[in-house]
Amino acid sequence: MSLAPLPLLLAALALGVCGTKAPPDRQPAPAQAADRPISAAPGSAEATLELACSAVADQAAIARAYSSTSTTRAALRNRARLVTRNAQTLTLIRRALRQSMASSGPAKSLDIGRAERYRLLARLVALEGRAYEDRKNLPQAAGSYVDAIELGQHLERGSGGIVQMLVGGACQSIGRAGIPRVLPRLGEKAARAAAERILRLETARPSFGWTLRMETLCGLPVPPKERGTLGAAITVAAYRLLLQGMEEAVAAPFARRPAHLLGETEKEGAVPSFQSLRNIEGPVVEAAWFYHANSRAQNGMAAVSLALRAYQLAHGAYPASLNALVPAYLPSAPDDPFAAQPQSLRYRKQGNGYLLYSVGPDAKDDGGRPVRKPKPGGGSLIVWFRTATGDLLPGQRL
Repeated sequence: MSLAPLPLLLAALALGVCGTKAPPDRQPAPAQAADRPISAAPGSAEATLELACSAVADQAAIARAYSSTSTTRAALRNRARLVTRNAQTLTLIRRALRQSMASSGPAKSLDIGRAERYRLLARLVALEGRAYEDRKNLPQAAGSYVDAIELGQHLERGSGGIVQMLVGGACQSIGRAGIPRVLPRLGEKAARAAAERILRLETARPSFGWTLRMETLCGLPVPPKERGTLGAAITVAAYRLLLQGMEEAVAAPFARRPAHLLGETEKEGAVPSFQSLRNIEGPVVEAAWFYHANSRAQNGMAAVSLALRAYQLAHGAYPASLNALVPAYLPSAPDDPFAAQPQSLRYRKQGNGYLLYSVGPDAKDDGGRPVRKPKPGGGSLIVWFRTATGDLLPGQRL
């Protein structure tokens, strides 16, 4: 059987699903009836989000306005116009956030067309935040940006597997991108509220193990000509067994990921064909695991940055340590998902400012030196982070 390892994930990475920006002239196709998930029960978040996708007006204009940094009067009027025209869509999005993402039908990997439409919804919510910024309504702007983060995390609770998790991460990145703009101008109350909300969302966020369980249920795509054959049945069974083993492995911290399960090393006594499947799937799963950890780290740093802003406004200076934020500004200091042992994000007061960072994919404290990607030419592009060095800074895009 010819293997097609997580083809939608590879396509999603190629389309830049993990980024926040899309070509402004690219217009996602509107949702068609045939594209809508048959498993979505009436009143479910999935069904409501599909209605929201169908209701979007001026899709291409939203993409362009989201990418624009213009502050001219014409740009401000355009943002306000687009938000007003899509008031119904924004209402549907927020209704979906109050509904369950649970699906009554079989799990099915998220298709790229729907992924594009979900990202457009996140851009629309972020564009609403920009419109609030234009009117100097910073608390509402921050609320819209956190809504986009919540939309991404809500998507992660669906049954679309790794691709759906990546799309959810992209939506969260879109929301986080607006926070640094409003952070220096937010009042104490608004900054504290946004920090608490982000951390509350992060606490309830599905683990990567959940995502891998959904991916296992989605199953391995089988070419039409090979459906029903013994070879296809054996490969699909091996695929499920492999992902179930990986599901146990991802319960450990990312820094202690087992090499043999992810295809980095051969496992003694492994069946050759099974090892080949592991070598193909392992790096793809590892890359998805990395992006999940990266999103968690960035959300944690966004929450801490907002809490530090609130603390500074109340006390006239930044705290000596993150412990000073607990419990008045945060219920607890967020853990660093890249650390080999449980520990909080790194923080150091510097003069009138501070340095905040995660140890990054190498799990080593480099004193806040930003992560540097290895030069092209060696190793897999999918798992470039295996040889990367440096720390992850707030808002750093990888």
